[in-house]
Amino acid sequence: LLDTVTDETVRSFLDLITKPNGRRERYMNFLIVLCTSRGKGVRANQWRVCSMLFEDPTYRRLLLTLKLSPLASPSEHGRGRQQTNQRSARSSIEGVSHEMGDTVTISGDAEFFPHLAGGASDGLLLREWLDRTSPETLHYFERYLELLAVLCMGRNRKNTSLIRSLLPYDLVLSIITDKDLHVNHLQISQRFVTLAHDVYLDAEPYEPMATVRTVRIWANVKRAADSHALSTRLTTSLNEKYPNWMERHNGLKRFILHFLGKYFKQTATDIKGNGMVLELLKALFQLIYGGFYKADEISRD
Repeated sequence: LLDTVTDETVRSFLDLITKPNGRRERYMNFLIVLCTSRGKGVRANQWRVCSMLFEDPTYRRLLLTLKLSPLASPSEHGRGRQQTNQRSARSSIEGVSHEMGDTVTISGDAEFFPHLAGGASDGLLLREWLDRTSPETLHYFERYLELLAVLCMGRNRKNTSLIRSLLPYDLVLSIITDKDLHVNHLQISQRFVTLAHDVYLDAEPYEPMATVRTVRIWANVKRAADSHALSTRLTTSLNEKYPNWMERHNGLKRFILHFLGKYFKQTATDIKGNGMVLELLKALFQLIYGGFYKADEISRD
């Protein structure tokens, strides 16, 4: 059924979203369903939806712009810690200073998002907008972020480059680790963990590690051992172009360890907290599977 979707079908739902009071999560849910099947991306529909959103001026107005101040980027904060050594212990543990959430701004078409009207030229603070926008728009924003992740699901290289240009990694990491945002809007940080997974972790140029097969012909054990087939090993080779690629996600790794450390037991009624834990565990698995953890890190952590 998903293979029979046409441009007209997608365009009809995007047209509904552009109508007055059209920012409804049910319309986004329809687009999400079009792009996935049994947890896998549907390439043709991913390309179709992404192309319309980014290339058609009418629908591009539906995109929201998030920005992070250059002075508050993780790399700048990292240099500040090395130079002054005055960052708090909490900032060090989480990998990114918690004040960074204050510098994340959001902007968009005020016709579609009235609560963005009257903001500064570079947008409103993200937390301020989330606090004052309507519940319907907030739910729409959650589905909007989910759609962006779904468009890249399954290592969709073409769409991934577009979403990365819209949501740079430093910005994504900042929102994930913003403790002040967690107080009232933990579900938003959760959506950005999903985005990090599909856009930056389970994505090119990183490749999954080669794992040991659990079934083999035992007569070939010596030969397999000599060829290192009995050892889990990296398949990603970026040392020449990106010599420090294995350290890129250290901030995220530290945050995952810090956050999960608070959840030795779970409360069934803590839906948002449990959802965040689930997405962080998925990200943790991908970090291990992609070779971003060394054996001594796993045993130590």
